[in-house]
Amino acid sequence: MPTALTHALVPLAVGAAVIRKKPPLGFGLLTMGLAILPDIDTLGLRLGIPYEHFWGHRGFLHSPCFALVASTAATLLAGRWLSGLFRSRWRLWAFLGLVAVSHPLLDAMTDGGLGVALFSPFSNGRHFLPWRPIHVSPIGLRYLLTRWGLRTILSEMLWVWLPLAAFAAGCRVRLFLAGRVKSPSVGEDRP
Repeated sequence: MPTALTHALVPLAVGAAVIRKKPPLGFGLLTMGLAILPDIDTLGLRLGIPYEHFWGHRGFLHSPCFALVASTAATLLAGRWLSGLFRSRWRLWAFLGLVAVSHPLLDAMTDGGLGVALFSPFSNGRHFLPWRPIHVSPIGLRYLLTRWGLRTILSEMLWVWLPLAAFAAGCRVRLFLAGRVKSPSVGEDRP
């Protein structure tokens, strides 16, 4: 799996690319939480749930089906509060769905583990994508401070962070050139 930090960067980059107004802080926390949510299944490892089990790590909670359920729930819970950021609840739902499904797709691009239950609940078979450039992250914060963790972070910087930054910057420039986003004036923050 990629690190939680990398999963959290996806909604920030995609949000910067498509949201024209400054979102409330809670929006960032909600979307980052949604992007990280599937990894709650790592708690099952401590509870004795086997990795390959339906509820095990990278099982049902890592499926696009769960992403659909989670993004729908988030839209229903926060839709009215976030209505000013998107033209409709459908657009909000699509954004949250993209954020949620990014997690299993990124995990399926790693070079380790048993794969991801991409077709759960219909199949518990674990799968990877054909292209797997991201080094799998160790589970546990203390392991991130090792050579393995550093190798993972460098891999994520190259294959996820840089493309996300380029995507977000390119979209912001496009919106700016189209006149949809205003550039802050020099000295605007001064009294």
